[in-house]
Amino acid sequence: GGDKIIILHGRLMLKRGRQNTLNSLLLRSSSSKSSSCSSKYPVDDGAGQWSLRPFDVGGLSLEEDAKLNTSENVLARWEIETHAMLVFLVREQKMKVDELRAGIESLDKKRYLEWGYYDKWAASIANIALGRGLLTEDELDQALGRESIDSEAIFKENDIVKVKNDVNPPASRWRKPHLRVPGYIFGSIGKIVQYRGKFQDPAFLAFRATAKEQPLYTVKFTHNALGWNQNENNNTTVCAEIFQEWLEPASETQLEQANLQESSYSSIYTRQDDHHHHHSRYDTEKNAIEQQPIEMPGERLTSALLTALHNKGHLDLELFRHVVEAVENLAAPLQSDAIAPRLVARAWKNPDFMSRLLIDAAAALKHDFDFDATNSTAPTKLVAVANTPQCHNLVVCTLCSCYPLSVLGLSPSWYKDVVYRARAVKQPRKLLKDSFGLHLPDDIQINVLDSTADLRYIVIPEPPPDSDIYSEVELAARVTRDSCIGTGRILPPPPQLTATKALS
Repeated sequence: GGDKIIILHGRLMLKRGRQNTLNSLLLRSSSSKSSSCSSKYPVDDGAGQWSLRPFDVGGLSLEEDAKLNTSENVLARWEIETHAMLVFLVREQKMKVDELRAGIESLDKKRYLEWGYYDKWAASIANIALGRGLLTEDELDQALGRESIDSEAIFKENDIVKVKNDVNPPASRWRKPHLRVPGYIFGSIGKIVQYRGKFQDPAFLAFRATAKEQPLYTVKFTHNALGWNQNENNNTTVCAEIFQEWLEPASETQLEQANLQESSYSSIYTRQDDHHHHHSRYDTEKNAIEQQPIEMPGERLTSALLTALHNKGHLDLELFRHVVEAVENLAAPLQSDAIAPRLVARAWKNPDFMSRLLIDAAAALKHDFDFDATNSTAPTKLVAVANTPQCHNLVVCTLCSCYPLSVLGLSPSWYKDVVYRARAVKQPRKLLKDSFGLHLPDDIQINVLDSTADLRYIVIPEPPPDSDIYSEVELAARVTRDSCIGTGRILPPPPQLTATKALS
């Protein structure tokens, strides 16, 4: 269905039934001080990291009331397909997982904060497909359902026009936009003074792609029409070059009202705060844009990518179906035949296996279970670490979401959450107690393992004191995913099993 799953803290919902094009995701250039983000998100800890690398959240300060949502979320179908698309394209050597990470990291802060986990994956995959030449802008644009742009000039000299607050296009808007329309003229009414001919759309040329030609006009505005009548008299005018898709017809009456009013747009674009300071039209509009929700691109973009890649011969639907099925299995909770509980139980019962597991986990799993522990999208190395009465291990990835999915399945949504990634390295004891109910005495060392490169960690929980009376199968049933991450404990034995053991 069309249900959206909240992946990151604060992710917004995408309403269904919208036109099959992406709405504006305008972000104007501004200083880091003027950029806003939810109070629930990390703030700069003084090191200056946040403004430069929004994905690098390890150790950043959080608002005290920032809560980690540890509820389990079932992935939507499109999210599974997005994951499967990456696996398929990596296996076909059409992209690399490091390209995916780089694309996500290149997102501007607002998108990084507000888009969901797989929304960012879809945007990065699209950028890679375009950059590698797997798709062209037009091919992806058509799959997105973008309305065709009229390439013939529809306006003439002296026509009265209004600059739109946004345009329909943006197959380019799931990336940081490159706009050649200055924000100060958004919504303004002016008069065309000259048709300049046709030029390729710079919003697409900025991403190293060819673009359709669009009519370009010079439009003249008075300072009153721009809301600047207090700065100069109305003998001052400004001319700007504007592409046709940013213009819509306006009336002579609208132009007269814009040019003659004493305080242009005063009721819409300016306001007074408690100190009676007037805010400029630009600041007011910028704040409004920053506060409006961003449309999530993931489901629409994933569907368009699958269609476009298949049409170009880059994605075989039958082979892709098998990859989707494999990802669906990984997305399920730990099954009875999952490898993680079995390897933990084997380690508890077999000291030789435990020794080999801690030295070389991949080799031990291959030898005893004929299991390949390498992730499907990268040549990762699995490392096993054992909890002891003196030391408790906790796994995190502060830069993204690196996780031993080959043995644990897909990571839970909270593992990707900003709150978990920020607090795991800075306040692990508090995180475990407040979010997971796991209280560790101060005399127990907490060892945090930040999976920032090609290592993937699995925690071997401490064995239960009565492990010697249970079989491997019985013990495996008590191993949880969270205990293998370091955020939970193993389960107690079922009462009926305990009673049976007591009688034997």
